[in-house]
Amino acid sequence: MAETQRYPTGEKPQIILHHVNGDLAIDGWMQEEVAVFAPDAVIDNQSGKGGALEIRCNGDCRLQVPHGASVHVLALGGDGTLDSVQGAVEIQQVSGDLQLLRVGAASVGQVNGDLSARHVDGALCVKAVNG
Repeated sequence: MAETQRYPTGEKPQIILHHVNGDLAIDGWMQEEVAVFAPDAVIDNQSGKGGALEIRCNGDCRLQVPHGASVHVLALGGDGTLDSVQGAVEIQQVSGDLQLLRVGAASVGQVNGDLSARHVDGALCVKAVNG
């Protein structure tokens, strides 16, 4: 499998990360596509049909997404960083640290490490931080 995979999406795709066992880095960019940098990622691309781009990753995962993307993370096994993602951000569980920078409205369930949030454009709802 190629190490970098690219998916045309439009301006405001929905991205669902079901499970990332390692660290996660998501950066917004001006392209209307999602670039996935993870050699072991399993991707279900329904974005061309009006659905979501769904990703599972057994190790570290890095994404570049359109600035307007909405991101939903179900479970993150390591640390997470989201930068310049202006769509809605929902993160259910993070085993490590989480950093949010220049994101849209964000909802965070549980972070077992430290949480840093700066320049959030909208509501920030956090249920539990254990760091």
